[in-house]
Amino acid sequence: MRIIRYLTALLLTVMLSAADTAGYTILVVQLKDGRYDVYQLATKPKMTYDGSAMVLKTTDVETRYERTDVRNLNFGDEVTAIARPQRQNFRFAFDGSTAMVSGLESGCLIRVFTAGGQLKKTVRPAADGKAGIDLGTLGKGTYIIDIGRQKTIKVMKR
Repeated sequence: MRIIRYLTALLLTVMLSAADTAGYTILVVQLKDGRYDVYQLATKPKMTYDGSAMVLKTTDVETRYERTDVRNLNFGDEVTAIARPQRQNFRFAFDGSTAMVSGLESGCLIRVFTAGGQLKKTVRPAADGKAGIDLGTLGKGTYIIDIGRQKTIKVMKR
């Protein structure tokens, strides 16, 4: 049992450190009781484990969570102003199990999430503004494709 806890803690740590956090400004800890705690990434939150507790420590605060109380960890954006929407002229189509997107700007980030909000894939377009998102490796279910934080498309894989 202790080995399973250790491997789970190690896996969560590796997932968080390997996550593509470019463009995100916050880390959101979602608890099973419906509450959310938000940490600014600028405060460089560090996650460690102490027995059955997950400890998040920033330059300002240290918070302990029982691992059984944590539902999800997500990276996100913090809305700080209302901005004029940017106009995108991209196209979206399927070629077999691959979602093809063209007309993207450089630096655009395409993310694929499960319906529950878990990040499954991150894709950046090639220099020609085209990107292919292979959905063949994902299981059956509903997925949300976020295109440059300008457009979201819901797809169902059967």
